[in-house]
Amino acid sequence: MSSIEQRIDELRSDDKSGASELTQRSVAVLKELAESFEGDDKGEFIHYVSKWGSTLAGLHPHMSAIRCCIGGIVYGLNEHREYADVFGLRHFVYTFADDFIRDSNDNVKKIARNACEIIGDNKYKVLLTHSRSSTVREVFRQLIKIGYSVEFIVTESRGRVTRPGEETSYPFGLQTSEDLKSMGIVHKVVPDILAGHYARKTDASIVGADSILGDGGLVNSAGTYHIALAAHDANKPFYVACETLKFDPSYNQSNADILLETLNKRDVGKGHLFDITPSRYINDGRIITEIGALKQSEIADIMTTKRKYLTAL
Repeated sequence: MSSIEQRIDELRSDDKSGASELTQRSVAVLKELAESFEGDDKGEFIHYVSKWGSTLAGLHPHMSAIRCCIGGIVYGLNEHREYADVFGLRHFVYTFADDFIRDSNDNVKKIARNACEIIGDNKYKVLLTHSRSSTVREVFRQLIKIGYSVEFIVTESRGRVTRPGEETSYPFGLQTSEDLKSMGIVHKVVPDILAGHYARKTDASIVGADSILGDGGLVNSAGTYHIALAAHDANKPFYVACETLKFDPSYNQSNADILLETLNKRDVGKGHLFDITPSRYINDGRIITEIGALKQSEIADIMTTKRKYLTAL
Protein backbone atom coordinates (compact mmCIF):
# COMPACT_ATOMS: atom_id res chain seq x y z
CA MET A 1 0.00 0.00 0.00
CA SER A 2 1.38 3.42 -0.97
CA SER A 3 1.80 6.25 1.51
CA ILE A 4 -1.11 8.16 -0.05
CA GLU A 5 -3.41 5.12 0.02
CA GLN A 6 -2.54 4.57 3.67
CA ARG A 7 -3.33 8.19 4.53
CA ILE A 8 -6.64 7.95 2.70
CA ASP A 9 -7.51 4.81 4.67
CA GLU A 10 -6.59 6.60 7.90
CA LEU A 11 -8.83 9.52 6.94
CA ARG A 12 -11.69 7.14 6.13
CA SER A 13 -11.51 5.38 9.50
CA ASP A 14 -10.96 8.52 11.61
CA ASP A 15 -14.16 9.18 13.58
CA LYS A 16 -12.55 11.21 16.36
CA SER A 17 -10.91 14.23 14.70
CA GLY A 18 -12.86 17.41 14.08
CA ALA A 19 -13.75 19.09 10.80
CA SER A 20 -10.77 21.44 10.78
CA GLU A 21 -8.16 18.71 11.26
CA LEU A 22 -9.77 16.31 8.78
CA THR A 23 -10.04 19.06 6.17
CA GLN A 24 -6.41 20.05 6.61
CA ARG A 25 -5.28 16.46 6.20
CA SER A 26 -7.53 15.94 3.15
CA VAL A 27 -6.18 19.06 1.47
CA ALA A 28 -2.60 17.99 2.22
CA VAL A 29 -3.25 14.62 0.54
CA LEU A 30 -4.78 16.33 -2.50
CA LYS A 31 -1.72 18.58 -2.75
CA GLU A 32 0.52 15.51 -2.74
CA LEU A 33 -1.63 13.85 -5.40
CA ALA A 34 -1.36 16.97 -7.59
CA GLU A 35 2.40 16.79 -7.21
CA SER A 36 2.42 13.14 -8.33
CA PHE A 37 0.59 13.85 -11.62
CA GLU A 38 2.70 13.12 -14.69
CA GLY A 39 1.95 14.80 -18.00
CA ASP A 40 1.36 18.21 -19.52
CA ASP A 41 -2.33 18.00 -20.51
CA LYS A 42 -4.16 20.45 -18.26
CA GLY A 43 -7.54 18.86 -18.96
CA GLU A 44 -6.24 15.52 -17.70
CA PHE A 45 -4.67 17.25 -14.69
CA ILE A 46 -7.96 18.90 -13.70
CA HIS A 47 -9.81 15.60 -14.20
CA TYR A 48 -7.21 13.81 -12.06
CA VAL A 49 -7.44 16.32 -9.21
CA SER A 50 -11.26 16.39 -9.45
CA LYS A 51 -11.51 12.60 -9.31
CA TRP A 52 -9.30 12.34 -6.24
CA GLY A 53 -11.00 15.37 -4.71
CA SER A 54 -14.38 13.65 -5.00
CA THR A 55 -12.89 10.54 -3.38
CA LEU A 56 -11.53 12.54 -0.44
CA ALA A 57 -14.76 14.51 -0.03
CA GLY A 58 -16.71 11.25 0.01
CA LEU A 59 -14.78 9.82 2.96
CA HIS A 60 -16.82 11.97 5.37
CA PRO A 61 -19.83 13.10 3.29
CA HIS A 62 -21.54 14.75 6.29
CA MET A 63 -18.63 17.21 6.69
CA SER A 64 -19.28 20.07 4.30
CA ALA A 65 -15.99 21.65 5.40
CA ILE A 66 -14.07 19.01 3.44
CA ARG A 67 -16.40 19.16 0.44
CA CYS A 68 -16.36 22.97 0.27
CA CYS A 69 -12.60 23.27 0.65
CA ILE A 70 -11.76 20.64 -1.96
CA GLY A 71 -14.56 21.98 -4.15
CA GLY A 72 -12.88 25.39 -3.90
CA ILE A 73 -9.68 23.91 -5.32
CA VAL A 74 -11.51 22.24 -8.22
CA TYR A 75 -13.56 25.40 -8.87
CA GLY A 76 -10.36 27.46 -8.97
CA LEU A 77 -8.69 25.04 -11.38
CA ASN A 78 -11.59 25.36 -13.79
CA GLU A 79 -11.47 29.15 -13.48
CA HIS A 80 -7.75 29.14 -14.36
CA ARG A 81 -7.75 26.47 -17.07
CA GLU A 82 -7.94 28.87 -20.04
CA TYR A 83 -4.75 30.77 -19.29
CA ALA A 84 -2.62 28.44 -17.12
CA ASP A 85 -0.60 25.36 -18.03
CA VAL A 86 -0.17 22.31 -15.80
CA PHE A 87 2.70 23.99 -13.95
CA GLY A 88 0.51 27.00 -13.16
CA LEU A 89 -2.47 24.86 -12.17
CA ARG A 90 -0.31 22.73 -9.91
CA HIS A 91 1.06 25.91 -8.31
CA PHE A 92 -2.54 27.03 -7.67
CA VAL A 93 -3.25 23.78 -5.79
CA TYR A 94 -0.06 24.18 -3.74
CA THR A 95 -0.83 27.79 -2.84
CA PHE A 96 -4.47 27.10 -1.99
CA ALA A 97 -3.54 24.14 0.22
CA ASP A 98 -0.69 25.91 2.03
CA ASP A 99 -2.74 29.07 2.61
CA PHE A 100 -5.70 27.08 3.90
CA ILE A 101 -3.63 25.03 6.36
CA ARG A 102 -1.78 28.11 7.63
CA ASP A 103 -4.96 30.17 8.03
CA SER A 104 -6.87 27.32 9.65
CA ASN A 105 -4.24 27.00 12.36
CA ASP A 106 -4.60 30.72 13.14
CA ASN A 107 -8.39 30.96 12.90
CA VAL A 108 -9.24 29.66 16.37
CA LYS A 109 -7.09 32.36 17.97
CA LYS A 110 -8.66 35.03 15.75
CA ILE A 111 -12.17 33.88 16.69
CA ALA A 112 -11.23 33.90 20.37
CA ARG A 113 -9.90 37.46 20.12
CA ASN A 114 -13.14 38.59 18.49
CA ALA A 115 -15.20 36.84 21.18
CA CYS A 116 -13.08 38.30 23.99
CA GLU A 117 -13.69 41.78 22.61
CA ILE A 118 -17.46 41.24 22.68
CA ILE A 119 -17.34 39.77 26.19
CA GLY A 120 -15.16 42.61 27.47
CA ASP A 121 -17.25 45.33 25.83
CA ASN A 122 -20.39 43.94 27.48
CA LYS A 123 -18.65 43.39 30.84
CA TYR A 124 -19.94 39.83 31.20
CA LYS A 125 -18.85 38.27 34.49
CA VAL A 126 -20.44 34.80 34.31
CA LEU A 127 -20.30 32.65 31.15
CA LEU A 128 -21.86 29.25 30.44
CA THR A 129 -20.76 26.76 27.81
CA HIS A 130 -22.03 23.39 26.62
CA SER A 131 -20.28 20.38 25.06
CA ARG A 132 -16.64 20.54 24.01
CA SER A 133 -15.23 23.17 21.67
CA SER A 134 -11.56 23.97 21.09
CA THR A 135 -12.67 27.45 20.02
CA VAL A 136 -14.57 28.18 23.23
CA ARG A 137 -11.70 26.72 25.22
CA GLU A 138 -9.38 29.21 23.52
CA VAL A 139 -11.82 32.04 24.35
CA PHE A 140 -11.63 31.11 28.04
CA ARG A 141 -7.84 30.81 27.87
CA GLN A 142 -7.44 34.24 26.31
CA LEU A 143 -9.80 35.85 28.83
CA ILE A 144 -7.68 34.52 31.69
CA LYS A 145 -4.46 35.51 29.90
CA ILE A 146 -5.53 39.16 29.61
CA GLY A 147 -6.55 39.19 33.27
CA TYR A 148 -10.29 39.43 32.68
CA SER A 149 -12.25 38.43 35.79
CA VAL A 150 -15.01 35.99 34.86
CA GLU A 151 -16.71 32.88 36.25
CA PHE A 152 -17.03 29.89 33.92
CA ILE A 153 -19.85 27.36 34.09
CA VAL A 154 -19.68 24.10 32.10
CA THR A 155 -22.59 21.71 31.59
CA GLU A 156 -21.86 17.98 31.82
CA SER A 157 -23.07 17.62 28.20
CA ARG A 158 -23.91 13.94 28.40
CA GLY A 159 -25.76 14.06 25.09
CA ARG A 160 -28.30 11.36 25.89
CA VAL A 161 -29.58 9.12 28.65
CA THR A 162 -28.01 5.66 28.55
CA ARG A 163 -29.51 2.41 29.74
CA PRO A 164 -27.82 0.33 32.48
CA GLY A 165 -24.86 -1.55 31.07
CA GLU A 166 -24.81 0.50 27.86
CA GLU A 167 -21.42 1.87 26.90
CA THR A 168 -21.02 5.56 26.20
CA SER A 169 -18.13 7.97 25.85
CA TYR A 170 -16.92 10.28 28.60
CA PRO A 171 -19.33 13.28 28.57
CA PHE A 172 -18.02 16.17 26.49
CA GLY A 173 -18.63 18.69 29.25
CA LEU A 174 -16.46 16.70 31.63
CA GLN A 175 -13.79 16.56 28.92
CA THR A 176 -14.03 20.36 28.72
CA SER A 177 -13.64 20.47 32.49
CA GLU A 178 -10.46 18.40 32.25
CA ASP A 179 -9.16 20.73 29.53
CA LEU A 180 -9.80 23.79 31.70
CA LYS A 181 -8.21 22.14 34.74
CA SER A 182 -5.07 21.43 32.72
CA MET A 183 -4.87 25.16 31.93
CA GLY A 184 -5.46 26.12 35.55
CA ILE A 185 -8.83 27.71 34.78
CA VAL A 186 -11.27 27.66 37.69
CA HIS A 187 -14.81 26.69 36.69
CA LYS A 188 -18.00 25.02 37.87
CA VAL A 189 -19.55 21.89 36.33
CA VAL A 190 -23.36 21.62 36.46
CA PRO A 191 -25.68 18.73 35.52
CA ASP A 192 -27.51 18.98 32.21
CA ILE A 193 -30.88 19.02 33.94
CA LEU A 194 -29.95 22.45 35.37
CA ALA A 195 -28.51 23.85 32.12
CA GLY A 196 -31.61 25.93 31.41
CA HIS A 197 -31.59 27.34 34.93
CA TYR A 198 -27.98 28.46 34.63
CA ALA A 199 -28.53 29.83 31.10
CA ARG A 200 -31.12 32.17 32.62
CA LYS A 201 -28.87 33.15 35.53
CA THR A 202 -25.54 33.71 33.75
CA ASP A 203 -24.62 36.88 31.87
CA ALA A 204 -24.23 35.01 28.57
CA SER A 205 -23.83 31.56 27.01
CA ILE A 206 -21.25 30.71 24.36
CA VAL A 207 -20.89 27.46 22.40
CA GLY A 208 -18.97 26.11 19.43
CA ALA A 209 -20.58 24.45 16.42
CA ASP A 210 -20.58 21.20 14.53
CA SER A 211 -21.89 23.20 11.58
CA ILE A 212 -23.83 26.32 10.61
CA LEU A 213 -26.78 25.73 8.28
CA GLY A 214 -27.43 27.68 5.11
CA ASP A 215 -30.07 29.79 6.89
CA GLY A 216 -27.82 30.54 9.87
CA GLY A 217 -29.13 27.80 12.17
CA LEU A 218 -26.75 25.95 14.48
CA VAL A 219 -26.04 22.21 14.60
CA ASN A 220 -24.37 21.27 17.87
CA SER A 221 -24.44 18.72 20.68
CA ALA A 222 -27.88 17.80 21.99
CA GLY A 223 -29.00 20.17 24.71
CA THR A 224 -27.76 23.29 22.94
CA TYR A 225 -31.26 24.19 21.73
CA HIS A 226 -32.70 24.08 25.26
CA ILE A 227 -29.94 26.35 26.56
CA ALA A 228 -30.60 28.81 23.73
CA LEU A 229 -34.34 28.76 24.49
CA ALA A 230 -33.75 29.40 28.19
CA ALA A 231 -31.34 32.24 27.44
CA HIS A 232 -33.80 33.77 24.97
CA ASP A 233 -36.64 33.51 27.48
CA ALA A 234 -34.53 35.38 30.06
CA ASN A 235 -33.32 37.93 27.49
CA LYS A 236 -29.74 36.72 27.93
CA PRO A 237 -27.24 36.56 25.03
CA PHE A 238 -26.49 33.22 23.38
CA TYR A 239 -23.32 33.30 21.26
CA VAL A 240 -21.88 30.87 18.73
CA ALA A 241 -18.16 30.91 17.93
CA CYS A 242 -16.81 28.90 14.99
CA GLU A 243 -14.78 29.02 11.79
CA THR A 244 -16.46 29.92 8.52
CA LEU A 245 -15.07 26.53 7.50
CA LYS A 246 -18.12 25.02 9.25
CA PHE A 247 -20.70 26.95 7.22
CA ASP A 248 -22.76 24.35 5.34
CA PRO A 249 -24.98 25.60 2.48
CA SER A 250 -26.20 22.05 1.76
CA TYR A 251 -28.78 22.15 4.53
CA ASN A 252 -31.23 24.52 6.17
CA GLN A 253 -33.90 23.99 8.79
CA SER A 254 -36.35 22.59 6.24
CA ASN A 255 -34.13 19.62 5.34
CA ALA A 256 -31.75 19.46 8.32
CA ASP A 257 -33.49 16.33 9.64
CA ILE A 258 -31.54 14.43 6.97
CA LEU A 259 -28.28 15.79 8.38
CA LEU A 260 -29.31 15.09 11.98
CA GLU A 261 -30.27 11.53 11.10
CA THR A 262 -26.83 10.97 9.56
CA LEU A 263 -24.98 12.53 12.48
CA ASN A 264 -27.02 10.83 15.18
CA LYS A 265 -26.81 7.43 13.47
CA ARG A 266 -23.03 7.85 13.26
CA ASP A 267 -22.55 8.91 16.88
CA VAL A 268 -25.33 7.18 18.79
CA GLY A 269 -22.93 4.49 19.99
CA LYS A 270 -20.68 7.16 21.47
CA GLY A 271 -23.41 8.78 23.53
CA HIS A 272 -23.27 11.87 21.34
CA LEU A 273 -26.38 13.30 19.71
CA PHE A 274 -27.07 16.61 18.00
CA ASP A 275 -29.85 19.16 17.79
CA ILE A 276 -30.60 22.31 15.81
CA THR A 277 -30.91 25.84 17.18
CA PRO A 278 -32.67 28.33 14.85
CA SER A 279 -30.77 31.53 14.09
CA ARG A 280 -33.42 33.64 15.85
CA TYR A 281 -32.16 32.31 19.19
CA ILE A 282 -28.53 33.24 18.44
CA ASN A 283 -27.57 36.70 19.69
CA ASP A 284 -28.59 39.15 16.92
CA GLY A 285 -28.34 36.17 14.54
CA ARG A 286 -24.58 36.74 14.41
CA ILE A 287 -21.88 34.07 14.36
CA ILE A 288 -18.48 34.99 15.84
CA THR A 289 -15.89 33.92 13.26
CA GLU A 290 -12.27 34.55 12.33
CA ILE A 291 -13.39 37.52 10.20
CA GLY A 292 -15.68 39.06 12.80
CA ALA A 293 -19.20 38.69 14.19
CA LEU A 294 -21.11 38.08 10.97
CA LYS A 295 -24.65 39.27 10.31
CA GLN A 296 -27.13 37.01 8.52
CA SER A 297 -26.59 38.89 5.24
CA GLU A 298 -22.84 38.30 5.49
CA ILE A 299 -23.40 34.64 6.32
CA ALA A 300 -25.64 34.37 3.24
CA ASP A 301 -22.87 35.81 1.03
CA ILE A 302 -20.39 33.19 2.25
CA MET A 303 -22.96 30.44 1.71
CA THR A 304 -23.46 31.60 -1.89
CA THR A 305 -19.73 31.25 -2.57
CA LYS A 306 -19.62 27.84 -0.92
CA ARG A 307 -22.50 26.60 -3.07
CA LYS A 308 -20.34 27.31 -6.14
CA TYR A 309 -17.57 25.20 -4.64
CA LEU A 310 -19.91 22.31 -3.84
CA THR A 311 -21.18 22.18 -7.42
CA ALA A 312 -17.59 21.90 -8.71
CA LEU A 313 -17.25 18.33 -7.42
